[in-house]
Amino acid sequence: MQKQYIVSLKDQASIDFLLKSDLETRAINGHQVEITLKNNTQQMLDVLHQCKVESFDSVHQSLEQIFISYYGKGETR
Repeated sequence: MQKQYIVSLKDQASIDFLLKSDLETRAINGHQVEITLKNNTQQMLDVLHQCKVESFDSVHQSLEQIFISYYGKGETR
């Protein structure tokens, strides 16, 4: 199952480092980056250890999002 996190970083160097990492990321605004994880929590922690993190929040997924990430969208016949 995939999980999403919003990370606020203190400087542009940390933002650039995180965006260039092997993690699935996207810049949101200002100093915030969204991280989407599947099973690589340790990799995320290793990358964030090298950044200046201001805050770290998990994104709560709806039941529909959890269902789709677990079972997939399926195919119509």
